[in-house]
Amino acid sequence: EVTGYDDGARRVAPSAADVDAVLAACAEKAPRFAADPSARGWAARSLVTHHGNVLKAARVCANLAKFRDANGWAYRLDGDAAALEKELRSGMHWVLPGHDVLGRRVVVYNARALLERHDIEKLQKMLCLLLERLLLDEGTMRRGVVVVADCRGATASMARRFRLKDVTRGSEMLADAFPCRLRGLYLVGLPGVLKPLVYLVKTFMTKKQRDRIHVSTKELLAAVDRRELPASLGGDDASFDWDAIVDRLLDARPADPPHAWLDDRRPALMVG
Repeated sequence: EVTGYDDGARRVAPSAADVDAVLAACAEKAPRFAADPSARGWAARSLVTHHGNVLKAARVCANLAKFRDANGWAYRLDGDAAALEKELRSGMHWVLPGHDVLGRRVVVYNARALLERHDIEKLQKMLCLLLERLLLDEGTMRRGVVVVADCRGATASMARRFRLKDVTRGSEMLADAFPCRLRGLYLVGLPGVLKPLVYLVKTFMTKKQRDRIHVSTKELLAAVDRRELPASLGGDDASFDWDAIVDRLLDARPADPPHAWLDDRRPALMVG
């Protein structure tokens, strides 16, 4: 059940009939997924993300099933959390306890984590696990997330760590195959030699896409209050401790509130 929370926006819970319609549309292309216990939750989350559009929600669910079947991933990754502890503690990705000024979750990518060798597929699976946990909250379904890419420490040699199948997997795992919208990308510490490339790429984007990409710390600090950012990103949150957050994530129980692992006590909702 979806009930009200604090930003006053109109919300409609996904109906059982719409969830059934999404699963019926998936049944032909992804029968194993449609019969899986997790399917109703995915259908409900996709409906919320796509504002009740059954066809879009069904496409996302079918693509999610196709991708995870092809890569041997479970439809829900909660059971893989312990096996991904090394990747969770790698520092490659963080989720901040707070939000940006529009109430969206902030996911951080730390390029310097690639200075150490890691299994790229496990890092990608770890990111999906974190996003799955965020999607237990209706606010994230509706508002999406923003990503802060801390590019300090990035080197050209890091690109050689990615095989073609890693790049393909990374592009397929979220592109129209996961019910979470990217609402903004903040590039921090981008090497000067790469800035012209970013500006060139932006010329091929739509205005809406260009407006979501930001390349200065000043823009980040306008979007996320300093109190919500750790010191490494120019913020004032001296208490940020990713290892402690991972501890809570690994100890989390199904009955816990969606934000408990982030130690975020703000109101949250669950769908499906």
